[in-house]
Amino acid sequence: MPHFLSCQDYTTPFGITGLLLGVSLLIENVSGFYGRYLHAKIERLRVKVDNPLLKELLKKFRLWRKLHITWTVIMYLLLALHVALAD
Repeated sequence: MPHFLSCQDYTTPFGITGLLLGVSLLIENVSGFYGRYLHAKIERLRVKVDNPLLKELLKKFRLWRKLHITWTVIMYLLLALHVALAD
């Protein structure tokens, strides 16, 4: 956070890139928490109701979770690279 606050100019390529990375990570974290909430809710429902549709939905959630985690790691690496190069 100190790097974000110390940035004086967001009109440069580094400033715009950092701002976009920060905003995208914020959106990604919020969507991840909401996805985790939905996944847990569907998992509990699947235990109560034996429905093949729920099983398929859970498979999709598991795939989305793997993709989401991979994308988050890539974004954090890009943000770390940005901070290292911009300072």
